[in-house]
Amino acid sequence: MSRRRARSRRSGASSHEGPLLTAAVSAATGYVHGFVIEELAWRSRFRDRETEAATRERVQDLLERRASDYPTLAAHVQATDADFDAGFHLGLQIVLDGIEARMGSR
Repeated sequence: MSRRRARSRRSGASSHEGPLLTAAVSAATGYVHGFVIEELAWRSRFRDRETEAATRERVQDLLERRASDYPTLAAHVQATDADFDAGFHLGLQIVLDGIEARMGSR
């Protein structure tokens, strides 16, 4: 038996706890990194609010014109109201809820 497995058994931890915990941290970290990269790319493209607002309006217009092609997007996406902070917090909460649900079932 490996030292880590023996230590895990002595502490009462599940043999899946290590890999599950590693995967949970990786999922949360991946979400944060991905979101930050997306926001940085957006901010580097649109350095002033007027250009950003005009782009968001064009995206919203496109979604409305093509609603029959993309009904789910058209029904739920409000490109003109996008808020990076609120989107980040909501997405992170979803990731953390999933981790909690998975780890809590062990």
